[in-house]
Amino acid sequence: MNWAHTLLRRAGKPIPLDLLRRPFRELTDRAGHSRLRLGSALAAERLLEEAGGVAVANLLRDVGQGREFSAAFAYRIRRSLAAFQNDLNGR
Repeated sequence: MNWAHTLLRRAGKPIPLDLLRRPFRELTDRAGHSRLRLGSALAAERLLEEAGGVAVANLLRDVGQGREFSAAFAYRIRRSLAAFQNDLNGR
């Protein structure tokens, strides 16, 4: 997915993962849609690399059961969402 990293770097601004809480249709510009899709794919790839499928599945289950995303993320992925975001943007 190096091509996705390249496209996001060209866009200039990192994708705040908090945007992923909202439906894509709420974005008003097409460029935002593309950047958000690329950013979400890269975040998912990175999560699977770092934490593994079981941790990601457990994270999704926790959120589906109503647990706050940031708290569930920290518990299942073993790092804060902010730290993950910073590392993802720096990669």
